[in-house]
Amino acid sequence: MAEIGQVAPGAELELYTLASDLLFSLSPKVAAAPDGAVVDLLKAHADLIRQLAREDAEACVYAHYYGPQDVESYSPEAKVLTDRLGALTVIAAHQGQLTATARTPPSTAPTLPFDEENPPAPEHVCAHILDLYKQLLALPPAEAANAFIAMKYAP
Repeated sequence: MAEIGQVAPGAELELYTLASDLLFSLSPKVAAAPDGAVVDLLKAHADLIRQLAREDAEACVYAHYYGPQDVESYSPEAKVLTDRLGALTVIAAHQGQLTATARTPPSTAPTLPFDEENPPAPEHVCAHILDLYKQLLALPPAEAANAFIAMKYAP
């Protein structure tokens, strides 16, 4: 039996599946959140990506595409940013459920300048991901929100 605060052997996959299912169920609600909540979420993603870029390029790339993983190996700073990202995701989903915002797909959105099926080294990809978030944050709030939702939460 696992002690309090520890994961029982073999339970990691169950927890990952549960977290994935939860995030999947929240996605439509996050996509409907007001622009301000989405921009706050974008900033939290960017903060985590910046921190992971300083620590581990592979973790930076993985977090961008799939979300944080193996959080126990993160630095204390990255763990705090991961918790903040999770909290802001739930807040955005709640706000999206209360007051759904109609989204207009962006006519153009920042993209990564390489074939994602055959990417270069993680350090190179992470640098481009950082630039992508910088471009998103430079957009007006409504455009940033629409582009971020299209990038991260579109079906």
